[in-house]
Amino acid sequence: MDTTNIILTSTVIATFLASTINAVVGHYAKQRDFKNDYYKDIIKRRLKAYKQVNALVVKLKTAILEEDNKPYHFLFSDEEGKLTDYLKSYADIYPHQLLISETLFEKLRELQDIMFGYKEGMSIIEFGKQNYQCISDLRHSIEVTIATDMLSLYDIEGFLKQKQSSSSAYRVLPFKAD
Repeated sequence: MDTTNIILTSTVIATFLASTINAVVGHYAKQRDFKNDYYKDIIKRRLKAYKQVNALVVKLKTAILEEDNKPYHFLFSDEEGKLTDYLKSYADIYPHQLLISETLFEKLRELQDIMFGYKEGMSIIEFGKQNYQCISDLRHSIEVTIATDMLSLYDIEGFLKQKQSSSSAYRVLPFKAD
């Protein structure tokens, strides 16, 4: 009887331990899977945001050179139509600011400041000529930043920690309604 009790007790204890270990391991595996799925979703959303930024930058790659040898971006080649569309594209990116790096966000703000420097009544072509070099340099800087960000796109924890210590504050753009 003693041996039978020992065997039964050992079996119950072994079953209990195996079930407990299996439950704990299963719980941690589920948590890890949830975290991985969450990170995959963030990466997909970040890639979408970066594609939108890239589409914005591509519109700044074509330049026109007139007889005065002063280049300007194709974006400034008609009276306000293309610029208005560009600013709308820019506005579509703004809701995704939480998904891009702080460095890229700051560069996009610089670009925004330049673009909103255009005032109604100015020659849009002259505005483009005056700001050509600045916009070109900024465009290149944005492209480099995108490439750099792509190298660490997988590092979601680092990205989220960076966002927690973000210093970018809400800004109001000067705007006069007619």
